[in-house]
Amino acid sequence: MSLQKELRIPAIRKIKHASLLIVGDVEKHSKTLAEVLLAASESDSNNRLSLKIHLADRLPLDKDENDLLEIDLVLMVVDVVRKGTLSSVQKSLQHLPMDFFQGRILFLAHNSNSFTKLGIEHERISQLANSCLSPVIWETIHRDNIHIAAQILQKINLVTRSYDLPPSICTERLCFEVEGLG
Repeated sequence: MSLQKELRIPAIRKIKHASLLIVGDVEKHSKTLAEVLLAASESDSNNRLSLKIHLADRLPLDKDENDLLEIDLVLMVVDVVRKGTLSSVQKSLQHLPMDFFQGRILFLAHNSNSFTKLGIEHERISQLANSCLSPVIWETIHRDNIHIAAQILQKINLVTRSYDLPPSICTERLCFEVEGLG
């Protein structure tokens, strides 16, 4: 009688690369959010994402005309205290290819708990997000906000599992405008 040993091969963690574009005229807060996201992504032992983050005040991007960025998710940041951020996001949406309007846009209403300084009504942000078939995260960006990072990472994980290839975002000379937004 022969005994066979069962070989157990450890599972190989498949790392997926994901790319996030944060768009919004909130430079200081965008950098803070990027740092929080990268820290949360690296500290999660179950994380299977290698995350790359791009920051832009608005679209189209000011890059070399031959550059195309493959982006999995676009995070549109609106500061509810500053009225200009909503119109900037609306104009930026006009430069996104239609592929993004199929679950690849996420809105973040920054400073949503600042009811005393409210510059933009929550309803206007909700209407814009609904017109893009996109969810809204109502949070304030700060270094200790792990909750916001978890929500964004969850959406990135969902997008990278749902689609094989990320669509490309073109640069200024290659962009076309999407009618009906803005």
